[in-house]
Amino acid sequence: MGLHAMTNANFPVDAEGHTYHVGVKPGEVANRIITVGDPARAILIGSYLDGGNVIDATNFKKYLNYVSKDIVIKTSPRLFTTVTGRYKGVPVSIVAIGMGVPMMDFFVREVRAVVQGPLHIIRFGSCGSLGRARAGDMIVATDSMACSRNYNYFHNDEDQELSETDFAELMVKGEGPYTVSTTCPADAELTDALVAALHAHVPTGVEVHKGLDITADSFYSSQARQDPAFRDQNAHLFTYLTEAYPTAECLQMESFGLLHLAKSARPLPSGSKSIRTAACAMVFAHRVQNTWVDPALVEALQAKASFAILDAVIAVEIDAKELHPEEGSVWAKN
Repeated sequence: MGLHAMTNANFPVDAEGHTYHVGVKPGEVANRIITVGDPARAILIGSYLDGGNVIDATNFKKYLNYVSKDIVIKTSPRLFTTVTGRYKGVPVSIVAIGMGVPMMDFFVREVRAVVQGPLHIIRFGSCGSLGRARAGDMIVATDSMACSRNYNYFHNDEDQELSETDFAELMVKGEGPYTVSTTCPADAELTDALVAALHAHVPTGVEVHKGLDITADSFYSSQARQDPAFRDQNAHLFTYLTEAYPTAECLQMESFGLLHLAKSARPLPSGSKSIRTAACAMVFAHRVQNTWVDPALVEALQAKASFAILDAVIAVEIDAKELHPEEGSVWAKN
């Protein structure tokens, strides 16, 4: 697909109002949103929307651009996939964004620009457990912090691994190989609705845990994966994080970006909070125990959790006067 002519270099949109990366315009995204990484998961959840039973989610590539009387799916040139329809009569969107905080930033800012009224956003992803949760459990973030590679630390050519004591001392000073942020809270009401819905839906034997999420800027170095090809200085990162932050439950790559932008968003003209957020993740690996989830369990858990998250995202009310207008939207009733 070719490059569209854009206006406004500060916040690019095309002549029809489509944003540059997510590729959506007003009326294509609802106030209630589930965000995921994988477009296959977005289309799976889309198949649970009203009228979505005609979608064969096992052949998701067929539906990357799709229109029915109930559901609209579009995939932008930058490969953001947006699914919009209704769930139990309530307008809902599911947006697949890929991986990492930069992708979350594109999504949150561009969706905020095209939707009138409050946004309620729940992230549904995968993570590595640091604590109580086993591979195959669910973790809900009560709050989140960022763990990022300190690029300045690596500008010298030294290649001697730090001792555990030296690593911890440098980290406390803010001079270590990695930096950590202060925490951002998830929305309490949306989080409570999410926890309740997960308890009601997840398969027997799956536990739902709550705690601190740590969002890393890399799948590798800042999640303490050992790679002999690079000077990462992360041999003691697990120990430092678990001792310094005892409520930490998981490592993943997106939730802090979502919670941080919600906290940073200015109130709406009405005075209402602009963005309310919650986040949960399936545990694919226990990083300390070095175990991996059974793929068969993921399929069943993903389906059950999807229904839970759909129930949660419509559970917290939005004043009808503040919702994005239905007229002209893709979810407008015929």
